[in-house]
Amino acid sequence: MTRRPEIAAIRALATVAGALPWGVGQYPIARRYIDAGRWPTGTLAEQKMSNGSRMSIDLGDTTQLSAYLLRDFAPELTAFIQPRCPRGGTFFDVGANIGLVTFAIAAQRPDVTIHAFEPSAPNIAAWKRNQALNAAPRAQLVEAAVSDDEAGGHLTVPSDSGSGMLAAHGVRVPTVTLDAYCARHDIERIDVMKIDVEGHEAGVLAGARRLLEARAIGTIVLEVKHSVSGDRDPARILAGHGYGQVRIPAVGLFGRRTRRSHEQDAAFQA
Repeated sequence: MTRRPEIAAIRALATVAGALPWGVGQYPIARRYIDAGRWPTGTLAEQKMSNGSRMSIDLGDTTQLSAYLLRDFAPELTAFIQPRCPRGGTFFDVGANIGLVTFAIAAQRPDVTIHAFEPSAPNIAAWKRNQALNAAPRAQLVEAAVSDDEAGGHLTVPSDSGSGMLAAHGVRVPTVTLDAYCARHDIERIDVMKIDVEGHEAGVLAGARRLLEARAIGTIVLEVKHSVSGDRDPARILAGHGYGQVRIPAVGLFGRRTRRSHEQDAAFQA
């Protein structure tokens, strides 16, 4: 049975939501529709995002459906990241998912070289579909998880594209360290790095020890929502390397944050 009328309806909703200033109530409306779980996994639809990118989105995936309905994904992160990349600079997207941030930055800053890292096979396939939709010749994908060694690891099979994580059991995936990767590719500086690895932030930072000691990463944006402390606290690790926390400004109407904004993300600068 065709669902063209419903596709047309949510496309109309997305057109309105994407045209309105961020934070005027789009998210609660979208959330009610998302929670209804009306689409099976694998239902693809193309969307023109407010940031200028084009994305092939799986309507059966919570993270992706939200991006489709709102025509954006974490706009405060994109707004924070792109001006901190100098002309011809370098951006690392660690935990790139399907490329929601990768291609937003590529659309706004085509001069920036982007290295995206993603270990999940479905996300890799989606990232490549989205690369084909966008003029992003300076964006490249590394099909691996970023960690503290290159021995490989196990990725949990996620229920949502954004929920996979390295764990004791799961699908075997290759791993890379940022120190070794940059050495192999003669990368001396990362201007901005976004890390979204569902609790493995300490592992990513441990594999970038030489870069951090040299202050060769200008700005780091990562999640701090996970309950970690002591030596695995990303803020403590970065402070030990001389990085201080800086504010990520809100965007939208009156600069107001909404439930959709990534309030769990924090930024650190050398």
